[in-house]
Amino acid sequence: MKSVLAVFAHPDDAELTCFGTLGVLHSRGYRVLVGIVTDGTAGSPYTAINGRVQEAERASAIMGSNSFAVRCPTAICNTAAA
Repeated sequence: MKSVLAVFAHPDDAELTCFGTLGVLHSRGYRVLVGIVTDGTAGSPYTAINGRVQEAERASAIMGSNSFAVRCPTAICNTAAA
């Protein structure tokens, strides 16, 4: 089985950018993995603990893909990149 790994900085980036493409790949037999690097808490009005990550994981499950999250606090990742 062929696999696709899509890695995104923030929860919901996959849904907003290419979930349609990932869904087509899944329907064609690809194993789809969606990786999320940050927890999405910085710069978002929705900062409930794990809320955005859980939503992204549910969206992946609906599409039939697997999702995993590193859950690096966004503020720490932003500081490290600066």
